[in-house]
Amino acid sequence: MKRISHLAIASLLALGTTTSCVSKKKYVSAQNKIDRLQQDSTALEREVANLETELERTSSQFSKYKDMSEDQKAAMMAQLQKQGSELSEKDQALQLRAQRLRALQDRLNRQQEIVNNLRQTVADALVNFDAEDLSV
Repeated sequence: MKRISHLAIASLLALGTTTSCVSKKKYVSAQNKIDRLQQDSTALEREVANLETELERTSSQFSKYKDMSEDQKAAMMAQLQKQGSELSEKDQALQLRAQRLRALQDRLNRQQEIVNNLRQTVADALVNFDAEDLSV
């Protein structure tokens, strides 16, 4: 009896190990699905690594362009300030020239007026003068 029960237990164990709860088709299908998911996971990990590398590169370029932009902005501001001071200097020089030109024009007008007055005085003096009154 003991022998039969040992034999029955051994038979059940052998039967249990040779048969399973899931059919072979379902097992193979599940294994294939696991393989595909592992491949997808590996591909996604590679894609994440590539995207992280791309993000680092893009961030680096952005920082470089931002720094370049700041440098260019500073250079343009310096150039603008320089041109502004040059413009102020030229404006002052132009104002001095205009002032000098007005002074010279006033002086020329006064001299022209003196010449005209002198000419008028000589003309008035010569109007009442006869050529016979002259002696040399």
